[in-house]
Amino acid sequence: MIKFIRKIRQKALTDNRFGKYFTYAIGEIVLVVIGILIALQINNWKEEKRQEVSEKEFFDGLTKDLNRDSEVIKVTLNDIDRRLNSFDLLNNQGIVHGKEIIDSLIKDYFVPTTTFYPVSGTFESAISGNKIGGFKNKKAVNEVVKLYNSNYKRLIDNANALDDRFEFLAKKYSHNRRINSWKDVKKENLNEILDDFHFHHKVLQWYNENLKTNLNEINQLLSEIK
Repeated sequence: MIKFIRKIRQKALTDNRFGKYFTYAIGEIVLVVIGILIALQINNWKEEKRQEVSEKEFFDGLTKDLNRDSEVIKVTLNDIDRRLNSFDLLNNQGIVHGKEIIDSLIKDYFVPTTTFYPVSGTFESAISGNKIGGFKNKKAVNEVVKLYNSNYKRLIDNANALDDRFEFLAKKYSHNRRINSWKDVKKENLNEILDDFHFHHKVLQWYNENLKTNLNEINQLLSEIK
């Protein structure tokens, strides 16, 4: 089409018909502009499709990560419940009867447990690739950012404090744990052990509530992006 207009333009110049030449020149410019606009529209359409694919891949990967986080949190909550129950029974001397029960409860408190640390690969990849800002589901994106940049960070800090305190307990009572015996523990000196457990127990309670809150938010977010 452009070649055809150029031929007409050249003929108009040859015939010294400036008005027609000017008209054809304008027509050629209009066609070029239309071609550019069409090309831009195609590029925009392709970019939009790439964004849609990228957003779907992000939320698919995020769903897998959050489901994994949910399962680990549930396991961790079960472990915490066992420890909290052990401490409560040890702390209530009216319920605990006999050396054998005391030993069993202390051993149970020291059973290795799961500490929750979130899977963040999908989120970090989207952030580092500067993709997340262009996603259409803004509500879900805002909730994801809040979860990883705020809630999870507090949860990790809490978990680190908990692990540090448990490390102190594990070292202090390493001999008893190594021989798997608490025969030197009597009701008279049980208070010393409970005092050592107390701070860890308080952090554990806070961690327990924090985990439950995050589990609820994970479930809400999964519903949002389903």
